[in-house]
Formats: sequence, structure tokens, C-alpha cells
Amino acid sequence: MAKYEIIDGVGIIPPGVTKIEDEAFYGCKNLTSIVIPDSVTTIGSEAFSGCKGLTNIVIPDSVTTIGSEAFRGCKNLTSIVIPDSVTTIESEAFYGCANLSEIVIPNSVTTIGNKAFCGCENLTSIVIPDSVTTIGSEAFWGCKNLTSIVIPDSVTEIGPRAFYGCKNLTSMVIPDSVTTIGEYALYGCYALKKIYVSKGKVDYFKGLLPAELHDKIVENYKIIDGIVVIPHGVTMISEKAFYGCTEIKGINIPKSIKTICERSFYGCIGLTKIEIPEGITTIEKRVFYGCYNLKSIVLPDSITEIGEKAFYGCTALEKIYVSKGKTDYFKGLLPAELHDKIVEK
Repeated sequence: MAKYEIIDGVGIIPPGVTKIEDEAFYGCKNLTSIVIPDSVTTIGSEAFSGCKGLTNIVIPDSVTTIGSEAFRGCKNLTSIVIPDSVTTIESEAFYGCANLSEIVIPNSVTTIGNKAFCGCENLTSIVIPDSVTTIGSEAFWGCKNLTSIVIPDSVTEIGPRAFYGCKNLTSMVIPDSVTTIGEYALYGCYALKKIYVSKGKVDYFKGLLPAELHDKIVENYKIIDGIVVIPHGVTMISEKAFYGCTEIKGINIPKSIKTICERSFYGCIGLTKIEIPEGITTIEKRVFYGCYNLKSIVLPDSITEIGEKAFYGCTALEKIYVSKGKTDYFKGLLPAELHDKIVEK
């Protein structure tokens, strides 16, 4: 077993160690910080459990597994950086980290274990990546300051009591991919007003959620006076969302959207202009296919992919506005026949 030391409050892990052993620093109240070498691949169960003096920690990108109860009861831990090498956050990993206010889960994690963030009372926001397929039972139990959450479209299962007692949660976005919502998953979410689901999926989710939540289930897109209104928090405009909706005159796209899926606005002949906000990375194929009255579009720097025939049949298109110095970049994303329409703002 490796020899661990604490010098002036700093935990010292010998070089070459690949696993921080189970209970390595269990209950070490004088531990205030830790330097984890990049040889470490696993943080063992209860490795830092009960280290009440620990305030922050950086996990190197060699680590793939955060063991069960690894940081349980680290009540003064305020921030943590989880690298995108981590694939598993095991059960109760951050249970009772009452002062943890924000955490970003990397796009490598596939499972958020049972009770992983249970009792993180000051957690106000969390980003769940689209690599996650399962949110374990009681994963966010008692996260009473969490106000909104977006479930990505990779998730198929939300475990029992996953958000039990999140009393300030006001809205949630649940994707079509979810097939199981466990018992009491949203029990005690007294402030919950809206559960956003895809167009045409209200009845489907009524079949998964208890009767007392049925009046809170709403479609996450609305058309008001010809303008598509998408609530903040939605990350994706789904495939064929507004296919052939000739009454659409404009789109209000929030900055939370990352992807506009295939054929979303196919044949929306009422559209004349559109501004894609910064943050969107992907416009899939045939998104604006046949929008023959579309005259101008603004593309942000964040775009990394424009699918095949995204603007095919947009015969009135005159201007594609891009940032200064970005003309050549967008020529690399758009077909040759649109290159002369690219202008810098």
C-alpha cells in the first residue's frame, strides 16, 4: 500500500501511484488540499470521505473512475474539476458536499451513480452531458437550490427519487430517449411549473409520470403570432420539429441550443431571415431545405458543422452574415454555390 502524508494541510501522494486506496484519507479533518499526480487512474471508495477541511480539488485527466463515497461528507468542498477522462461517477461520490455550488460533468461520463450528489444543498446548476445514459436513484436527492435541469437525449433512465426534494426546481427538460422514470423521481419538487417535452409527446410522458404532474407537462416549442418560441434550457431542436410549418415567420432561438437537427425547418416558406445565436455548434443536413423566401441568415463563430443541403432550395438567399475574418472558415463549411453570399458583419 502506498504511503500517504499530510504536510501543512496538503495531502501528498507518492509519484507512480495508480490508485488512491480506499479510505486513504478517510476523516482527515486537517486536510485542506490535495495534489493528485497524473499517474493516478482510480480514486478509491471513501478515499477522501469526511475530509471537512478540503475546499477544492483538481482531478488530473489520467483518472477514469471516481469511487463510491470518494468525497462523501466533504462539506466545505466548493468546487471540483472533473476531467473528460472520467467515465464513471460511482454511488454517493459527492454525497453531502453541502457547499458544492456548481459542477460540470464531462462528456465522457456514462453513468451518474445512485446518490452521487445527494444532499448537495448549495448546488445551483449542473450540466449533464449527452454521454450519460443513466441517472441513478436519489442522484440529486435534496439538492434544494437546483432551479432547472436539462436531461440530454442520451439518457434512457431516470432512477427512483432522482430529484426527490429539489424544492426550488422550477423547470425540467426531458428528451424522447427517456423510457423509464422511477417512482417518486420528482417528489417534493414543490416549485416545479414546467416539464418540457417534445412536440406530440405529452401523452407519452403522462404514461411515465404520476397524475399530479400531468398538468405541468408542456411541449417545449410554441408558435406565437408566427414566431417560434423555444424556452431557455432546451439544448436541441429535434428532427422535423417544424417540418412544413408554413405559418412560421421567425424563430426565437435561446443560447442554450447546441444542435439544430435534420429537417427541423424543412419547407418553412414563411421564414425570411434568421439569426443563429452563439453557442450552437451543429446545423444538421437539410435543416432549412426549401425555405425559398429566406433572404438572410447570421451564423455564429461557434458553428463547427453544417450538414449536407442545409440551405438547399433557399433560392432567395442573398446574405450569409459571419464575423470579421471568418469568410474562409465558412467557405470550408458551406457548398461552393453559397460562397459569394458570405459577407462579414
